[in-house]
Amino acid sequence: MAYSIEIDRDHRIVRFTATEMLNREEFLRCLGDAASRPGFEADFGHLVDLRQIEDLQASMGDFEQRINADMRLVGSWPAFRIALVCSSDLIYGIARMYQSLMGAAHVEVEIFSDIDEAERWLVTGGSGA
Repeated sequence: MAYSIEIDRDHRIVRFTATEMLNREEFLRCLGDAASRPGFEADFGHLVDLRQIEDLQASMGDFEQRINADMRLVGSWPAFRIALVCSSDLIYGIARMYQSLMGAAHVEVEIFSDIDEAERWLVTGGSGA
C-alpha cells in the first residue's frame, strides 16, 4: 500500500502518509478508506505527509482528475483544513497548484516543510508556513 492513515480524535486530525504518488483510483480509495475508519469525522483537518515522495509517476491530467475528485468530495463535507508537508521542490510545486485550485473550492490549504508546524496549524488555527 502506498499510503497509511491514522485518525487522531484528540486533535481532530486525519494523518495521511504517502510513500509514492497515488493514481486517481488509489487516491479515491485512500479517501474512502479514511472516511470508513472508526472515529473519522468529516470536519477533521487533513495532515498529508508527502515527504517520502521523490518521483512523480503521474501526468498533469492525473493531478487535474485528483483535484477535481477532491473538490467534488469536499463539497459534501463540512469545512475543514488541509496541511501538506513536503520536502522537495518538485512536490512543493505540485502542492502549490493543489493549494491554488482548492482555494477555488473554499478549502483552506497550507504547505509546510515541518510536520510539527503543520500539525500546530491544524490544531490551533494559526497562520500558515
